[in-house]
Amino acid sequence: MKKFKAAILICLSLPSRVIGLLYVLLAFAFMLAHRLEFEDNGVVTAEWRLWFASKVGFSVTSGHGIIYMPSVDMSIHEHEHVHVRQCEDACALSFLIGVILIACGGNWIISLIMWMTAPAQLLLNYFTGWLRFGDSYTGAEHERSAYAQTDVVDGESWLERHIDEQDSSLPKK
Repeated sequence: MKKFKAAILICLSLPSRVIGLLYVLLAFAFMLAHRLEFEDNGVVTAEWRLWFASKVGFSVTSGHGIIYMPSVDMSIHEHEHVHVRQCEDACALSFLIGVILIACGGNWIISLIMWMTAPAQLLLNYFTGWLRFGDSYTGAEHERSAYAQTDVVDGESWLERHIDEQDSSLPKK
């Protein structure tokens, strides 16, 4: 069942995977990033080159692609992977809305465009964050969520505590 669910997630998050791969490979091809790595979970990572890192100033996630600042700590890795999961959620929601639109007699091309642009739709969070709090980055709910999930308290992040709780509730084999 676990492999079946993983396969569904891969299919639903296809736009995020394609966008992430293109993003990291383009940065790599234009010599902006190096240390290319393909993770088991489908995430493609790289690291900004030092000369470009000084211009960018932060790690960037686009879909299933992450380019880190040089020498970042583990909490940033966890933070950026929260964004990957947020993109998966956005793709699943956009896919479902697209299916509903088609079922209601809508245009399948518009539905496909909606699904393919799901990761980019998260950029609107910066605009609404600016409207709410005056700061687009710290006001964006997806950033607040990622920081909250990876903020370390008593040696563990919220995510680690949640996974530990989830694991302890599973039946022992």
